[in-house]
Amino acid sequence: MAPKPVLTSADLSPGDVQWFGTRLSEPTPAGCRLWLGARDSRGNGALRIRGYWIRARTLTWIIANGTKPSTGTRGKRLTAKCGNPLCCTIEHLHVISQHDLSIEVAARARASKVHNNGTTA
Repeated sequence: MAPKPVLTSADLSPGDVQWFGTRLSEPTPAGCRLWLGARDSRGNGALRIRGYWIRARTLTWIIANGTKPSTGTRGKRLTAKCGNPLCCTIEHLHVISQHDLSIEVAARARASKVHNNGTTA
């Protein structure tokens, strides 16, 4: 069985890139540009472009870097450092291992708890 083709920036027209930009919010106070379109079952921005179903943050990465981050990064995930599943700000995106992502999410949860009630658990 042939490998599934991978969407790259070479597959995108300038109109595709322009359209994608119109579906992002103005920057939030935290600097996030949020996807305004459809979401998948986990709350991540999702869209269909050129026959591919793709997460909005993955398309941001492809536009900025030419190809999906999973190329050569098996076992790693593309996520937003800010923790917002709709964030498409390239400076907020990074490739991280599942283990390190779990640690990052737990740290964000602790920070949120301190911010919300002023105490730690």
